[in-house]
Amino acid sequence: MSSVAGHLLGTITPRRWAAIVRNAFGPLALLADVIVVVAVAGVTGAVYHKIVYGAADDSLYFFEVGAVAASIFVLPNIFRGEYALANYFSFRPHVRRSPHLWHVTFLCLLAIGFLTKVTDVYSRGATILLYVTGFPALMLTRYALVGAVLAGSKVGLVTAQRVFLVGASGAIINFLRRQKPWNLGLHIVGTAPLAVSPAGARDGPALFLQRRYGFNQQPFRIIKFRTMTTADDGDLVVQATRQDRRVTRVGRWLRQWSIDELPQLVNVIKGDMSLVGPRPHALSHNRQYEQKISLYARRHNVKPGITGWAQVNGLRGETNTDDKMRRRVGHDLYYIDNWSLWFDLHIMLLTVFSRRSHHNAH
Repeated sequence: MSSVAGHLLGTITPRRWAAIVRNAFGPLALLADVIVVVAVAGVTGAVYHKIVYGAADDSLYFFEVGAVAASIFVLPNIFRGEYALANYFSFRPHVRRSPHLWHVTFLCLLAIGFLTKVTDVYSRGATILLYVTGFPALMLTRYALVGAVLAGSKVGLVTAQRVFLVGASGAIINFLRRQKPWNLGLHIVGTAPLAVSPAGARDGPALFLQRRYGFNQQPFRIIKFRTMTTADDGDLVVQATRQDRRVTRVGRWLRQWSIDELPQLVNVIKGDMSLVGPRPHALSHNRQYEQKISLYARRHNVKPGITGWAQVNGLRGETNTDDKMRRRVGHDLYYIDNWSLWFDLHIMLLTVFSRRSHHNAH
């Protein structure tokens, strides 16, 4: 039987082991917390009553109290994702996050004991002893789990996330050397070094950063794939025009399908932008049109977006007349005044499937 089991275990590849650990770790970590709290409650209750009262006849009741305490402690942890494998690659966050919840557990346990009038059986002294000893026991268990996870990550048996790295060859190598992502639960499944920038230019960075105004006119740097031979970000920013010679051959294709906007997902994650909202303009254009168009500044009452109501209606590209900008601003204000979750979903669907959303993209 043991030889059969050994043969079956030998057929499991490291990748499959990593998947098994990733799926089973959360329930096991939760179970470890429950066992520790119940065990500590049972032992401390029995010891306290034996010392103080000379007997511990209702020892089973002490474990039941531990089950109540464990339930109070683990349920919030479940909802906030505490038992995710990614949280067990470092011990310090547990020390920061867990004390507050343990205090709440203790207070809830005292309140339940008072309301149900069971303190005659399980005294407040036993509850305090559980409070004092329970948290160190939990932290020791978490420390052991973190150690096991880190040990497993070094041999490839434990990975919280799979990552595909894209970037310049030197940047990828520096990232691997400095960050050592395998110690953070990241499994590198592949790399794609960029030999040239998306702009197709001979030199220069692949990404283009430009200052824009966000919510409440707070400046931020918008991120795009570089599609032009220039990188204007000053008092004079010349808009791209149809057949603009500054746009490279690859850049024209990126702009046509709005692929150059994809890096702005980083702006969304940072909180500078939203998926849907008025498109932010260069600072010089902002100052220009604020003087010409009333209510223009209302566009900054919400976060700017990667796509917007004006864009899916074909109002994108060059604004070589004030009327074009007024129409764009009108659509932006309509979006602000009529915002809803369904409106956002409608705009995102139109962005992907409507031909008008790519009109005037150049």
